[in-house]
Amino acid sequence: MLQYIDSITKFPEAKGRKFLDYEYEFVRTLRNYIVHGNHLLEKESYDPGENDKNPVAQRQEVVANTIIIFIIELLPILLEIKDQMAIKKHSNDINKALATIIPFSQALRNPGDNEHFSNPPLEIITNILSFTPEVRILNPQCIQDLLQEFKDNKIVSKDKLKSILNTKEQYSYEEKLQNERASYKGK
Repeated sequence: MLQYIDSITKFPEAKGRKFLDYEYEFVRTLRNYIVHGNHLLEKESYDPGENDKNPVAQRQEVVANTIIIFIIELLPILLEIKDQMAIKKHSNDINKALATIIPFSQALRNPGDNEHFSNPPLEIITNILSFTPEVRILNPQCIQDLLQEFKDNKIVSKDKLKSILNTKEQYSYEEKLQNERASYKGK
C-alpha cells in the first residue's frame, strides 16, 4: 500500500492533503522503517536476558499500531480523492453530451416551413441522441428533459442540470452501463 501512495502524491487531487503532500515525509519514513528496520537498535542476535521483548517483535508492534492509525486517517482522504477523480471524469462526459445535445435542441426551437425535416418531434431526436457515443451516458428521459429545457430556455441552469442528472433513473442507468462495460472487459 505504501508504495502506491508515492504514485498518488503526483495526482493534482492530492495537493494539500495530509500524508500525501505536507506530511508525506512521515509516510516515507514509515515505509523505510518497515522495509529496512532500524539498524542502530535492532540486532540479528537475540539475548533473552537483555530485554523483555525481542527487538523484531517490538518493531512489529510499533508498525502494526502505526499502520492501523495511518489507515484510519488516510482512508477518508483516499476515498475523497477517488470521488473527486470520478466527478472530474463524469463532468467531462456530461460536457461532451451537452455539446452534442445543443445543436439538436436548436431544431426544436426553430421550426421551419417543412415540419417533417426541420422540426422533428422531441421523441425522435431523443432516440437519435441515445445512440450517439457522447450522449450514451444519459438515459433517454434525461436526454428528453435536457432537450425540453434547451427548447424552452435556450440554456440549462446548473441547478436544473443537477436536478435532471441526479435522478434515481439516471443513477440506475449509469450503474447498468458500468456493469455492461465490466462484463465486456471480462470477455
